[in-house]
Amino acid sequence: MFGSDDRELIKRIVRLASTLLAASGAAGLLSAYVPYRQPGVNFAGMWGVLLGATALWAVIVFMPWVRFRPVYLIPSTVLGLGLIALGQYLVAGDRGTFISLVYLVLVLGATFYTPRETLLLSIFTALLTGLPIAYDYNADFVRRWIVQLPVIIGVGYFSSVVINELKRSSRERLEMAAIAEAARVSTTLDLAATLQATADQLGQVLKSDASLVYMLEDDLLTVRAATFNAAVFPEAVAERVRSHPVRVGNGLTGWVAEHGEPIVTGDAERDPRAGHVPGTSYDDLSYVLVPLKVEDRVIGVISNIKQGKDQYHKDILGLVSIFADQAAVAIENARLYEETRELAATDSLTGLKNWRYISDRLERELRRAIAARGEVSLVMMDCDQFKAVNDRLGHLNGDRLLRELGRCIEGVLTEGRVLGRYAGDEFIILLPDTGASEASRLAELVRSTVSETEFSLQGGVVRMTISLGVATYPRDGRDAEALLKAADDAMYRSKTTGGNFVSSAAGD
Repeated sequence: MFGSDDRELIKRIVRLASTLLAASGAAGLLSAYVPYRQPGVNFAGMWGVLLGATALWAVIVFMPWVRFRPVYLIPSTVLGLGLIALGQYLVAGDRGTFISLVYLVLVLGATFYTPRETLLLSIFTALLTGLPIAYDYNADFVRRWIVQLPVIIGVGYFSSVVINELKRSSRERLEMAAIAEAARVSTTLDLAATLQATADQLGQVLKSDASLVYMLEDDLLTVRAATFNAAVFPEAVAERVRSHPVRVGNGLTGWVAEHGEPIVTGDAERDPRAGHVPGTSYDDLSYVLVPLKVEDRVIGVISNIKQGKDQYHKDILGLVSIFADQAAVAIENARLYEETRELAATDSLTGLKNWRYISDRLERELRRAIAARGEVSLVMMDCDQFKAVNDRLGHLNGDRLLRELGRCIEGVLTEGRVLGRYAGDEFIILLPDTGASEASRLAELVRSTVSETEFSLQGGVVRMTISLGVATYPRDGRDAEALLKAADDAMYRSKTTGGNFVSSAAGD
């Protein structure tokens, strides 16, 4: 019925209730000396039940040789409430209904105040119930009031402790859920996947209608991952929110990035710090925003949105901050890993992909082509008379020419085509899902573009031509080594013709 995590909480509640009933029993024992009896009630028998049940409960809870079981909570609580009601009926007489209302007020107050505050409220309320003594002294009333004091005070304090313990337990569960979800975020070093998992997992924990992860670049925050409830944020609205950048200091998101502090607001449209996304309606929205920080440095902001006013309680900041702290570490690790991987795959001179990356990518594309019975093409390129440029203008200009040449070729390629530096002044283009005729057409476009371009170097303008060779899987080779050799041989034939030429491995 109860998990092991609930045991300490339940034990504290039951023991506190036992203390309350012990005080009530002690007050009841004192009332045995009060010459007052409710008509029609067996006074001695009722108090015997009260004291006997209280003693039994104390034995159940406090005796060390009795192993505690959480299931005791329900019968113990029912017994306790019954005993309190019975004691009040015996002691309060016709004022029992009034006292019940006092209990109701105290229990309601306990939902809003801390145990210490509720204790003071209970004492004050108990004293108020004795005000009639000031204007109409009655010995029986005084005796009954004295007996009621510990019960009134105890009920209020007990209720507050129970409610606050339950709230704390609920918060701890949410925090554990946040930690668990944050742990799921860090299961990958892929940055895009980590960012999306951050948005998805926190959105689920908070049951948000929108969850967005902004990343900070210079002084601009852009949405890098988001999840939306389509019923609240239709695709057109979601796209406006997703594509709307925020400058640091502007709006709620910019405020959080600037100050590095979280925000909970129950009426975002009327918050003086808030901005408004153009093209969206002025709905009642609640926000919770928390910075993503690494070593006190803000790297982004998580923003969660829920339709309606006051949908998030300020207590939520604790668990959101726990989630954000762990998510920030996961995001930073993924970002650093991506940067390291990018550096490892980048040619330091030209900024293009290096041969190591091209080689690994070629193997992957070949495996995919084999499985799908598709095609993969390679274009090998070599600069004509590049040594003359080095000899005439120097190696620094030669390096600059290679960089400019790389940018020129990249301008011709469409998405999915990968340009890399093979070695020296040789370049290579990997063309996934591309047949021989399309690869030859693209190679001719690259050749003509380069030959028509003037490259500005220190000391003058230079024109450059290149020789190209094209090879296609499976026609010209069935593995990476064979395909590379076929493209290289075709490129060599282009050079032997005088350069500035495209040759196919098949000779067509």
